Amino acid sequence: RFFHRMITEGNGIANLTHLPLSQLEVNLGDPIQLRPVFAAFMFCPVIFGVTIEHVARPDIAISLAPLIIANSDVRIISFKDCRVESGISQIAKAIEKNPDNNIAYWDVSDNRMSDTAAFCAALARANANVFYLNLSNTNMNPEATKILFKAITANRHLWNIKHLHLNYCEFNQMGIDLLCKHLNRLSIANKNVIRSLELS
Repeated sequence: RFFHRMITEGNGIANLTHLPLSQLEVNLGDPIQLRPVFAAFMFCPVIFGVTIEHVARPDIAISLAPLIIANSDVRIISFKDCRVESGISQIAKAIEKNPDNNIAYWDVSDNRMSDTAAFCAALARANANVFYLNLSNTNMNPEATKILFKAITANRHLWNIKHLHLNYCEFNQMGIDLLCKHLNRLSIANKNVIRSLELS
C-alpha cells in the first residue's frame, strides 16, 4: 500500500518515516525487513529518493547499498538519527561499484558511525554533482575529515557543494589547511557556491 500510494500520488521520495512505527522501529518489536522494500525500488525509475529520520534502524545503510548499485535514478539519500553504527562502508562500496550514481543529496547525520572514512574516500570517485552533504555528529575523527577534504579538493563533481555540514566532527591542522585552500581556489575561480557551511 505504501508503494502503491507513492506511485498514484506521483511522489518519487520514499519517506519511510510515514510507515507505522510499530512496523519500522527495531526497539518496538519485530520490524519489517527493509531489503525487500528497497528491492522493489531497484529498477523503478519513479523512485529518486529515500529518507528516514529519528527511527532506530541500524541496518538502514547496509539495506540501501544494493539500491545505490542498481538504480542510478536515485538522487536523495537521507537517514538522519537512525542509530547506525556501521554499514556506511557498504554504501562506500556501492558508490565504487556504481560511480555513475546520481546522488546529489546526502544526509547521514546524527549516527555515531565507525566507518565514515571509507564513505569519504568513496566520494572522491563519485560522478554525481553533490550539492548537499551533511556528516554532522557522525563520529568523524581528524583522519576522516582530512580524507573528506582531500576528496572534495580532488573531485570536481564535489566543487558544487552548496551545503556542507560537519558539526561535532574533529579536525586537525592539515584538514583545515586543505579546506581553506579549496575555498580559496573556488574564490579565485569565481565559483561562490557555498550557501551553508557548518563547522563546530
